[in-house]
Amino acid sequence: MEKSFEFLLTNLAILIIELPVLFLIGKFVLKNRIGSDLIIFSGAIATFMSTPYLQYICPLFFDINSSYYLYLSQATVIVIEAIVLCNALRISINKAIIISCIVNVLSYLFFGKVMQLILGGV
Repeated sequence: MEKSFEFLLTNLAILIIELPVLFLIGKFVLKNRIGSDLIIFSGAIATFMSTPYLQYICPLFFDINSSYYLYLSQATVIVIEAIVLCNALRISINKAIIISCIVNVLSYLFFGKVMQLILGGV
């Protein structure tokens, strides 16, 4: 699969998982004045800013077959997304890190299933 197409499919799958979770957290857990459009936009920006690191940059520095790769690459993604969420949603960095952890754990757990749905069971 071509790298650019793979990148787009990966982002689509991640967005399908992460945006609804982020929306629910933003609307029902944070319970503040954050608008739905800002929550969705912030989540999309966070995903588009972190996925390139996960797919293209982390493999340059970490051995993808290493048992530490998953932890190091996900930690990088969580930090990047937390910074975006903190600034965009005007929440504390602690809340942003917790939200980013929740969203990314769910994304990690369901990514394969969503990719199968996108690709039509290929």
